[in-house]
Amino acid sequence: MNAIGVTTLGGSSLTTIGGDFVLTNMTVLTGLNFPLLTNVGNLNWETLPNLQGLGFTNTIQTVKMLSIQDTQLADLTGINLTTANTIYVSNNRYLNTINMQLTNVTNMLTLQSNANGGLTAAFPDLIWTGGMSIGQVTSLSIDALTYVNNTMYIVTDNLMSLSAPNLTTVGGLAIQNNPQLSNISFPKLRQCTNAALTITNNPLLTGNISFPSLTKVVGAVTVFGAYSA
Repeated sequence: MNAIGVTTLGGSSLTTIGGDFVLTNMTVLTGLNFPLLTNVGNLNWETLPNLQGLGFTNTIQTVKMLSIQDTQLADLTGINLTTANTIYVSNNRYLNTINMQLTNVTNMLTLQSNANGGLTAAFPDLIWTGGMSIGQVTSLSIDALTYVNNTMYIVTDNLMSLSAPNLTTVGGLAIQNNPQLSNISFPKLRQCTNAALTITNNPLLTGNISFPSLTKVVGAVTVFGAYSA
């Protein structure tokens, strides 16, 4: 939908959108009100610079693709997905928190450039994801995560500690350019199945780097910095 003059949009009885829920370039849109909506095929919102609130009382629980870019949302209350194919949340300068009960992301989970680097992200039930790219967060909770099929990228200015206590398998692991990161913990990581293990340009990560369960890395192993192992 491209309706530049619309300020609010709602559907009081709508429960399901089988196809795409697209909002783009609606620069004066401030609110959405869909109290019964729970299921959406694909949700794609982009360039909604005044969108401040979501009226999804029943909570959206399932989508195939979720893409939210360039809004004024402070949180995603009303969107609490359990599964998705793709999640892309980027350039939402007021988005301070994301907390979802996700268990599975089939393709890619991407968080980039939200809250001016101050995003707190929690996915306490996430077990499996096709890939992960995390940028500009202050905290990341992924305690249940066990498997990342492709590469897990961590590149963020403000993250101080990174822990994945149950992660056993990644396609590849890249922890790069994290100026505040001083601690990492991957006690159960056993293998990188199709790419490299890379830890570079993390100037405060000067203590021990330990992967006590690691037995296999298919790609290269690159560790650069003033580290002890």
